[in-house]
Amino acid sequence: MSTVPAEWLAHPLVRVSEPTWRQPVVATAPGALLVTTVTDAPGRRAALGLGDAVELAGLAGALDDDLAVLTLPPEAWEAMTPETLSRLALPQRARWEWMVTHEAPPEHPGESGVRQVDLEREREDLAALQRRALPNTYTSLDRPDMRWFGWYDPDGGLRAMAGAGDWVHEVHLGSVATDEQWRGRGIGAALTATITRRGLAATGQVSLGVYTDNTRAIALYRRLGFAVAYSADSRRP
Repeated sequence: MSTVPAEWLAHPLVRVSEPTWRQPVVATAPGALLVTTVTDAPGRRAALGLGDAVELAGLAGALDDDLAVLTLPPEAWEAMTPETLSRLALPQRARWEWMVTHEAPPEHPGESGVRQVDLEREREDLAALQRRALPNTYTSLDRPDMRWFGWYDPDGGLRAMAGAGDWVHEVHLGSVATDEQWRGRGIGAALTATITRRGLAATGQVSLGVYTDNTRAIALYRRLGFAVAYSADSRRP
């Protein structure tokens, strides 16, 4: 049985994340939820907060875990005291949007160039493109639940890539990247649209995370039917 209060289980982020949380510890306040979970880093936990900014600031301020990452809405960080921010000691910061769609996008030109990647044979091609086009991604090629897709030019060159994970509760896209010299040709849209339709057919929901300052990508995802469901500010040691 879930330890998350019933009123939070319908939140789209909680609904797809809760089944995957390991050893969750739940803290609540009026209008706020904070969940800490086990990570792969020994002794370190991850924390995720939703809801009222002031209440979340109080909940986060009471954390005594050795945190690998703390993700809150930006307003919750702004509501913290300087003393709390100093004690948490999480200087690395990333602002991003969690976007969701339940509607299949229309077909886009170039979708014939999309296919699933054979990771065993093409790992180095994927790794090289990831290093060039998206070196700061948190989506590793080693993640066991990921299926990888690519857009290939007529000569068979890999020009865009994306990972798609879960395939049970939803499909979550990650490490969506296009080679710099091939940007602006619509191949990222073709790749994302193809995977999105496959993901919706499998689970009914597709989501992705995108850095807030990547306005070009956000505009593309909006055109494909995605909408922001959670604004996040993640901080790490």
